[in-house]
Amino acid sequence: MSYDLFFTLPADVAQDDVEAYFRQRRCYRVDGGATYENPDTGVYFSFAVDEGEVPNEQGTGPQRRIAFNLNYFRPHIFGLEAEPEVSAFVG
Repeated sequence: MSYDLFFTLPADVAQDDVEAYFRQRRCYRVDGGATYENPDTGVYFSFAVDEGEVPNEQGTGPQRRIAFNLNYFRPHIFGLEAEPEVSAFVG
């Protein structure tokens, strides 16, 4: 079981740009998606990136979908460490 957040980006945001964003951040491994693993705290979570474009539910053009995933039943430090990463991504 996990806590999932789903994000949509305009389709003109390239897969390479999304991967480049995560590569420049600390503790990420990028391989189609981005997996965060901090060896000092044991915290891990992931961002999965759909490789293609998906239809926009509002009908305003195609989009790229990204899903954030954090497993349930983890110590509270997982949420405390994930929140700044999710906020930075949204920003």
